Amino acid sequence: MATGGDDLQKGIGLYNEGKFTAALQLFEAQAIANNFEAIKYAGITNLKLNKYDQAITNFEQLKKMPLQSNPGYFYHALALIKSGKTKTAKPIIEKIKAEKLEGWENF
Repeated sequence: MATGGDDLQKGIGLYNEGKFTAALQLFEAQAIANNFEAIKYAGITNLKLNKYDQAITNFEQLKKMPLQSNPGYFYHALALIKSGKTKTAKPIIEKIKAEKLEGWENF
């Protein structure tokens, strides 16, 4: 049986091969256990699949995790922008810039 790390690496490989749906299944299975990387990759994959609401949910979950460097705010704002919710993204972007959170230099 594969370990969580093995499944995460398989998911990354599938993503890189363009097999987004299969990759998402592996990421979501790992995300259930609050695996930071799996949640991040599930959100990125959902963005790729234009599943914006699910990506937003993934990144909201990521933002709540106590990490040294958390890309959740950046990805959350990006997902909101891609989904057309720019007004909702604006205060998040302002927070990212003001606090110099991960990705702040991209805004």
